[in-house]
Amino acid sequence: MAPDMKSLQGLFNWSMQFQGGQEREKPSQMSDEEYNEQKMKWLANALDTFSQVQDPAARMRQIKMALDLSSGRSNRATVGDGSHPPTGAETSGAQQPSLALSLEDEEALLEELADWVTSIDHARDLHAIGGLPTLLGLMDNNTAPSLRWRAAEVAATCMANNPAVQQWFLDGGLLPKLLGLLDAEPHGLAQQQQQQQQKVEQDGTSAAQGSSEQQQGGSHAEDGGKQHSDGELCAALQVKALLALSALIRHCKPALELFRLEGGLLRLVNLAGSPDTRVQRKALMLLQYLLAQHPQDTAPAVQYGCLGPCVQALQEARDVAAAAQKSPSADGFTLDELAQVERAGAALGLMNEAARSADGWQALKGQKMDGLVAELHVALEQLPSPEYKESVEAEQGLASRLHKALAGPLPPPAAAVAPKTDHVPASRDQKPEEPVTLTTQAGQHVSQPGDAEASQGGNKMGLCVVPENRF
Repeated sequence: MAPDMKSLQGLFNWSMQFQGGQEREKPSQMSDEEYNEQKMKWLANALDTFSQVQDPAARMRQIKMALDLSSGRSNRATVGDGSHPPTGAETSGAQQPSLALSLEDEEALLEELADWVTSIDHARDLHAIGGLPTLLGLMDNNTAPSLRWRAAEVAATCMANNPAVQQWFLDGGLLPKLLGLLDAEPHGLAQQQQQQQQKVEQDGTSAAQGSSEQQQGGSHAEDGGKQHSDGELCAALQVKALLALSALIRHCKPALELFRLEGGLLRLVNLAGSPDTRVQRKALMLLQYLLAQHPQDTAPAVQYGCLGPCVQALQEARDVAAAAQKSPSADGFTLDELAQVERAGAALGLMNEAARSADGWQALKGQKMDGLVAELHVALEQLPSPEYKESVEAEQGLASRLHKALAGPLPPPAAAVAPKTDHVPASRDQKPEEPVTLTTQAGQHVSQPGDAEASQGGNKMGLCVVPENRF
């Protein structure tokens, strides 16, 4: 249970008002009218809440144990792999008893865990108590989709701006799990979610925990009191996987290089064409980062078709802005319309990055993208005081910069295009120029940070090219 801040504030106010000894059953400065059982019960609850705040590591350990014991996942966990110190029954090899938690209970535990690990120290603590194997187990294909994406969200929160945790999770095998989430197919996800809930109920959950609404379904599944279709569950998996992937590879060159080796570029281009706007936007933003770090990937990205989703995003945002100009609404953009404008911003960011290289610049000119960008800029500029002014102004700035870049007669010189390397070592003892060993399904590869030839491996298309059957 998350801390009740109102209770903590009340506890503080009470302690300041009645400072002094507690030598008798009630505080000495408290009158008979003020002292009653209800107040003392409130104080006991506040103190209990306060005690939980004092030891977050203990609470995270409780959550981890509950998730491990649910459906017997602890019996399948790998012990002695170096990811966490073995304790208790792990050292003796004893079988852990299973614990049948409802799907809603497991979802609530993961959401609470995501709240705890927003602290960098708590994120490190989660790894220290062996939380990574628990998260990896929850990302398995046979796990309910709502648990898989929540586990990815916890991992993303742990790694954000935390180089040491990034390296720990990379070494622990997080990337293959995230790639599995990215490659999720929508067919059957809702039925899998429903079957997972029914299995837990059959294993011991009381009938009261399941409602008649959960017993129905077929083409839908229950998640947080709302039914979701296959497509919605697939989009949720991919959105959270992209979130975790972004947290893993940003400022972590080994993770970025391994992602490229495993066909990350083609995956992102494919996801940029997803029917879900959120998936498109996150994929486009991550593509922009990848091209900034590796400009040599621009040519294969264009070849794979990354400009197609960009054209669609700009056209739809232009039409939304034009419609808003003709029929302004007092409420401004709807959420769907705002999502389209923000997706266009991600597309403009990617195209600005692509325009830095000769290959990208020529591809953009070849598709007459400068005309479409100019139309979008005009449509945004003529909006009647939009509610989301800052967002629209950001898109205008990107459109203006791209239009200027495409207005010239020649592409930028190759010498002016340099990688925007931003690697942050996981340890102060690690030097950025040290070689990094990357292990993939095909074997081991070594790349030198900052060495373009090593990262390309002698292949003009870059390491992002992988066998088609990989997917």
